[in-house]
Amino acid sequence: MRPVENLVQRLNARRSGQGWKANCPAHDDHVPSLSIKEGADGRVLLKCFAGCSTDSVLAAIELKARDLFPVIQVTAKKPEKRRKAQNEQQGQKR
Repeated sequence: MRPVENLVQRLNARRSGQGWKANCPAHDDHVPSLSIKEGADGRVLLKCFAGCSTDSVLAAIELKARDLFPVIQVTAKKPEKRRKAQNEQQGQKR
């Protein structure tokens, strides 16, 4: 699940333009004041128009700042391929 989908689901947010609107969990909100959007890189963009900080919004729903970012999987080359590539580079330098 993408980070924005997780947040939208937790907050029962509703579609609004290119993003979502939800009641802010950090204060007694009767009119949705929390704007949620997804950045081009997959990160969640939050803005409470009543003035709540992102940290207070996240704390109210027991999330951390890292939960706003997509998981990036890093794949390292296998050691034998790395050695072979290094040996080939050294051979070219001679």
